Amino acid sequence: MSRKKSTIKVADKQSLESLMQETYFDACSLSKEAQNNINKLKRATNPETVDDYAKIAKEVTSALKVKESATKIKLDIVRVQNDIIKNGQTVEEVEKSINTTGKVDFRDFKHVRDIVNSQKEQ
Repeated sequence: MSRKKSTIKVADKQSLESLMQETYFDACSLSKEAQNNINKLKRATNPETVDDYAKIAKEVTSALKVKESATKIKLDIVRVQNDIIKNGQTVEEVEKSINTTGKVDFRDFKHVRDIVNSQKEQ
């Protein structure tokens, strides 16, 4: 999976949009890759013993966990976008209320959603 390197600029709408889009595409790619691994395991193996079945089941379970976490990331991105649209808040307003550390991870999307929800309660 080739990754597109992007720079994130504070208070830049395009930067936030591209980050969310890139994260969404990465999650889609992870999900697809996990499903391909599951399909390969099911097609390319001929288990003979219970131990073989257990090893295959363990690998399928691992792939399903990756697929589940990718789906959670995609859902969180959609929730953030939905909250922004629903509350009529612009991306710039959301960006102003975020503490930037120079690194972006999954918790930042949750933080944006929490900010939007707290403003909705006011």
